[in-house]
Amino acid sequence: KGGMGEVYRAMDFLGRPRAIKITRIDRLTDQLKKRFFQEARGMDRLKHDHLVPILEYSEHLGVPYFTMNVYEMSVKDLIEKQGMTQQSAFQIFRDSVSGLAHLHSLNYVHRDFKPGNILVDANSRGIVSDFGLIKHLAPIDLDGITVDN
Repeated sequence: KGGMGEVYRAMDFLGRPRAIKITRIDRLTDQLKKRFFQEARGMDRLKHDHLVPILEYSEHLGVPYFTMNVYEMSVKDLIEKQGMTQQSAFQIFRDSVSGLAHLHSLNYVHRDFKPGNILVDANSRGIVSDFGLIKHLAPIDLDGITVDN
């Protein structure tokens, strides 16, 4: 459960495990629906091996949701439950930075990068998740010189 939504484990119609993120009904406003859609849209545009892909976006009874692949653990869970070797920590960090570099190359900033938002896939690769606070930074034009802000 986060500030904007809740994530549940579900099965799709073909019996595949999926994570479904639903907006928090107790905070559902037009502005929250807009932010939730922007998160899903951003995830869909920012395709990269180390960024969580969105599989579907829709609404049910006016409540927006989207589905993603299931990842069993986050880096936070991994550290708390079983620890990490230096080698696995380096690999996961390298993967995550690769995903962040892709975001930055498109002028996006994650703004909530932390161990709980780095998921680990079945091959022990780091996958950056939770794009609820993502921000697009438009380049600034200063007297004919374009500068990224």
